[in-house]
Amino acid sequence: MTPDEYKDAKAKSGISVLDIWCDVTGISRDRDKSFSSGRTAIPSDAASKVNALIERLVEGAGELQAMLQKELPDCSVRLDEDCLAIDIAFPSGYVVRLHNSGVDLMNFWQVYKTEATFQGTALFLRGALSPHQSANTRKLQWYLWRGDFVENRNLGRFQNYANPVKRVLLDEVFKRHI
Repeated sequence: MTPDEYKDAKAKSGISVLDIWCDVTGISRDRDKSFSSGRTAIPSDAASKVNALIERLVEGAGELQAMLQKELPDCSVRLDEDCLAIDIAFPSGYVVRLHNSGVDLMNFWQVYKTEATFQGTALFLRGALSPHQSANTRKLQWYLWRGDFVENRNLGRFQNYANPVKRVLLDEVFKRHI
């Protein structure tokens, strides 16, 4: 892995906080700086960790794109392979971009969110809720964690809760654009 490939992988990951990047890849801050500058050659073990992370993020992005396309069949859902952003084009002509935000600090769950200026920012997380499964058998799943939905509409869902990504909830989250 070259320093440019390393920097490209870092950018593609969407992880903007160095401490999270270092924690999830197991690369120290000093080694990261050395790898990024080209001062130190990137060993195969570090390159493998970075490549495994990118593969996991690409896989998750593809799953989310396919899930959104299935649940929103009247929309065009496109994955940008370069930055792993997902664009949802509604029949109204409005396009919502889900930004790849890397992983969260606590569980390293993959994170996607709409623009910060979007009222009721939608936040999607990919993780495994069951702590009783081993790390090897734990199934990762996408959840709509936060969005522009109202608790009293009998959807049975709440903000900051693992909501399944289903049409009824997506319609509520994106109601301003449908």
